[in-house]
Amino acid sequence: SGAQGDTLDSIKQLPDWSGNWTLDSESFRRVVQTSDSPDPDNPNVPKLTRRYWDYRMVNKVQNKGTDGSGARNNAALCIPDGMPGMMSIPMGHEYLFTPGRVTIILENGEVRRIFTDGRPHPEDPDLKFSGHSTGHWEGSVLVVDTVAILPKSEFFVGMPGAPGTRVQERIFKNQTGKMQIDTVVTNPGVFLEPW
Repeated sequence: SGAQGDTLDSIKQLPDWSGNWTLDSESFRRVVQTSDSPDPDNPNVPKLTRRYWDYRMVNKVQNKGTDGSGARNNAALCIPDGMPGMMSIPMGHEYLFTPGRVTIILENGEVRRIFTDGRPHPEDPDLKFSGHSTGHWEGSVLVVDTVAILPKSEFFVGMPGAPGTRVQERIFKNQTGKMQIDTVVTNPGVFLEPW
């Protein structure tokens, strides 16, 4: 037999993620606080290299200190948020399971394809806003590795991406019935440690 979720029969054994999943206001507030928090001891605040810290401060000044608008903001420029920012915006996400793939469709039209058929990342991938994602199932948890993310993508609102970013996620329905996505973003040119 193949990988979990590799056939129509095995998809029936996967968790039920049907419906439209939306980031609730409490979770979105945590995302905004994370990206704009001045508290260096908050473990969710990204520890940025000097170049990106300076960019972040200039961006805040250009926005007169307001949260969320971003001097350089993909949504304001009518381009996709991209990875990883697209997974933390407050709009609906729908998960579609097909043999060897999970597709995530966002209300704003962005689409992610997570290949679960065992393929590796391409050696010379085309860069895309959503990157190239491979994943596998560990029981009811979808474990995802994303590379080849277009640098025009955003880490979070108003914070541009950078070449060489890697995003690792564990996506699952938690004990309260909510969708939970544990995410680690690495890029040594941007973050002093994985975020």
